[in-house]
Amino acid sequence: LLTAFVLYESRSPIAMMPMRIFANRSRAGSYVIMPILGAALFGMFYYLTFFIQGVMGFSSLKSGLAYLPFSGIIIVGSGIVGQVLPRTGPKVLLTAGSAFMAAGMFWYAQVDAGTRYASGILPAMIVTATGVALVFVTLTVVAVTKVTDTDTGLASALLNVGQQIGGSIGLAVLATAFTSATKTEGTSQVAKLTGASRQHLAELIGSTQSGKPASPAAYTDHPALQAFHAVQAHGSSQSFLVAGILGIVAVIAALMLIKVKKSDVPQASELAFAAA
Repeated sequence: LLTAFVLYESRSPIAMMPMRIFANRSRAGSYVIMPILGAALFGMFYYLTFFIQGVMGFSSLKSGLAYLPFSGIIIVGSGIVGQVLPRTGPKVLLTAGSAFMAAGMFWYAQVDAGTRYASGILPAMIVTATGVALVFVTLTVVAVTKVTDTDTGLASALLNVGQQIGGSIGLAVLATAFTSATKTEGTSQVAKLTGASRQHLAELIGSTQSGKPASPAAYTDHPALQAFHAVQAHGSSQSFLVAGILGIVAVIAALMLIKVKKSDVPQASELAFAAA
C-alpha cells in the first residue's frame, strides 16, 4: 500500500506529497533516519516495558515512574540542543544522537533474569534518552531547511509519518526476533526441568503467546517461574540487539546523507518552531 501510494503521488497533478519534497538530499536523509530510529525506539519501549513488568515484577504504575528519567532528559536535552545546534551543525548532533541510541540499545541487550533497575536499566535509559534529545529536534530542523513556505507543514509532517511507519514495521521485526529467541531459550530451559515444573514452564510460555493465563500452580512453581523469567529476558535482550543494529544503520545514514551547513540552521530553526 505504501508503494502504491508513492507511485500514485508521483503521477498525480494534485499530489498531497509532491516528489519535490525529496529533492533536497539532507531532507531525504532525515526521512530515512526517522523511520529507522522510530523502529528502534517503539520496539524498545514495548519490550522494555515487557521486561520491567514481566521479569522484574514492576506494577504498571511503578513501570510508568521508571520511565520518568527518560522524559526528563529529553525535555532538558532538547532545550540544550536548540542552543548548541547553530554552533555545531546538524550532522554532528544526528551522528552523535544515533550513536547514543545505538549504545543504549546494546546496553539493554545485556539484560538477564537478574538485572536490576538502578544498575542495568537506568544507565541504558539515560544514554538512550540523551540520543533521542539530540536527534529529534535536529531532524525537524534538517527537514525544513531550504524548504518553501508552502511545503513547511508537509516537510515536518512527513517526519511524524516516518516515525509511525517505522515504529510499526520495527515492532514487527523485533517481535520476530523475540519470538525466535524465546522458542530457542524455552526449549533449552524445558530440558533442564523435570516433572510438573517442565509442564508449568510450557504453560507459562504458552500464556505469553495465547494471552490466556496459565494454571495457578504454574505461578507458584518457583523453578518453572525462574526459568520463564530467563526465557523472557533472553527474548527481550535479542530484541534490543536488533534495535541496536538499527541504531548503527542510522549512524551510517547520518554520515552519508546529511549535508546541511551551519549557516542554514538559524533560518531552519525558526521554520521548525513554526511547523511545530
